[in-house]
Amino acid sequence: VIHGDIKPENIKIAPDGRAVLVDLGFTAQNGRGVPPTPGYAAPELYGSSVLDPRSDVYSFGATLYTLLTGVVPPSSVDLATGAASLIPARQLNPQISAETDRLIQQSLQTNRNARLPGMNAVNAALTAAYTRLGGGVGIPGVTVATAVGVGLTQAAQPSPAAAASSAR
Repeated sequence: VIHGDIKPENIKIAPDGRAVLVDLGFTAQNGRGVPPTPGYAAPELYGSSVLDPRSDVYSFGATLYTLLTGVVPPSSVDLATGAASLIPARQLNPQISAETDRLIQQSLQTNRNARLPGMNAVNAALTAAYTRLGGGVGIPGVTVATAVGVGLTQAAQPSPAAAASSAR
């Protein structure tokens, strides 16, 4: 199943602490008929290309970028055309590990062939990073579920670099 609209607003934290993906309306329409969400939508969502699991990899990478930096990435169309460039997540939040930043960068490639093949591969990469980093996403004491929860409640303030980037 391709969700097609992964973004912070579509992730809810269950009482047991699990992150749950909601709003499957996009999926029900086979990825058509619902306008893409700028900043989170893969470039193929804007055209007539067939969606595949790598479309969700892009959206998840954009979501993780937002939750860990406090900044929504530029639209994939702007990235693909060179109208904008992606500031590395680690530049906006130096507490993010190099490994997590690489995963985000790979997920946000506008060429779908450069992305991981699907969410199982993303999960495997995150699990490996989580294990190597002692249980976090590269920020001491922060897990992916915590990052999602903080992003959803907007309890975290963006770093000064992120705030300056947003002001531009």
